[in-house]
Amino acid sequence: DTPSGRMARAGLSLLPAPGTVYTEVKMNDEERAWPRPDILGVPVNGIVDVLGLADDPPLVLDHKSTSDLKWAKTDAELLEDPQGIIYGKFALGVVQSMGAAADRVTFGHVVYLTRGGPLARKTTVTLTRDHIDGMWKSSLEPDVREMKEVAQALVATDVPGNRESCNKYGGCHFKE
Repeated sequence: DTPSGRMARAGLSLLPAPGTVYTEVKMNDEERAWPRPDILGVPVNGIVDVLGLADDPPLVLDHKSTSDLKWAKTDAELLEDPQGIIYGKFALGVVQSMGAAADRVTFGHVVYLTRGGPLARKTTVTLTRDHIDGMWKSSLEPDVREMKEVAQALVATDVPGNRESCNKYGGCHFKE
C-alpha cells in the first residue's frame, strides 16, 4: 500500500509470470558466464531487468518510471534505442550460447507513472539480428570510436564542446 507498491502493482499484469524469466541479469555476471558483447573492444556492462530466454523470440524488458507518459518511448524510438540494441545483442548471444537459434528478440519498456495513476504501460518492438547488427555498426560503433578518441585527451579543453545538448535534461549551468 506504499506509493511505490501501488505504482509497481499497476504494471504486474504487463509482466511475464513469476519464475518464467530471469530478472536483474548482470551482463558481466561471472557465475553465469554468458557471452557479453563488446563494442570495438570495449566490454559492455548493463543490468537487464527482465530476460525471457524460453520465449520465442527471446524477451527483454526494461522498467522505466516517468511523471508523464509523454516521455515514454514510441515504437520508432525503441527500434533505435541504444539500450535495446545492446540488450538485444546480449540476449541473442546468450540464446546462441545455450545451443538454440534466434534471429530476433522482443524488446520493450514497462513504464510506470509516478504522478497521478497508478498506471503502467508496456511498449514492445521486434528487433531482428540484421537490424541489431546494422544499428551496432551505424550508431554504436561510431559513438564508441569517438569516446575512445576523446578519452585520449589530456585536458578538458582538448574535448570539443557540444552545444546541441546544452538544453537537455533541464539545461547545463556551464552553457556560457
